[in-house]
Amino acid sequence: MKRFVFCAVLKYLFNAGLLPFLLTITTCPVHAQGSNRTVVQPGDLEKMEGAWLGFLFYKDYQSGQMQRIHASINVSRSAATTGNVWQLEYDYPREPGHKSTSTYILNKTGDSLGDAHVIERKTLPGGGISFTTESKGKDGNQQRAAVFHHIWTVQGDSLLITKMVRYENEDSFIMRNTYRLKTVTTK
Repeated sequence: MKRFVFCAVLKYLFNAGLLPFLLTITTCPVHAQGSNRTVVQPGDLEKMEGAWLGFLFYKDYQSGQMQRIHASINVSRSAATTGNVWQLEYDYPREPGHKSTSTYILNKTGDSLGDAHVIERKTLPGGGISFTTESKGKDGNQQRAAVFHHIWTVQGDSLLITKMVRYENEDSFIMRNTYRLKTVTTK
């Protein structure tokens, strides 16, 4: 299953012209000491901090076609709390009134980010990382029960956040959306 999701993302990135990025990926799972749990470290999320600008590619619910809009995300560690809390401020410059903010809490053991469990983590050449979280919820206009995989990848000046969806009683994941962004600020 994990291989299928990863392959689906790779196929999408290949079709989007990101072959050089694909060729640099290596696998290196990170586990908690003395455990088989995959974990994310605070330093992984710190690599995503800063301002990012690019595009959101998404599958339209009605037409089934891929759409593209300008997007920016500002990632910051929350100053209002102590601990491992990050805020993502989403903005769509050509879509007035569609700003939003999401807050993610990395638990103390590093195996959950918000309500999602970390199911995979990879180290990329040059210090980049990619990790996948899994959660359950409802998706689409019909609010169908689904499993979500969010794949977070930061490599150099690029940030990719991809949402994959598998509906209840179905075998395959579909790519619902992906943010493809470049850094605006120096880290």
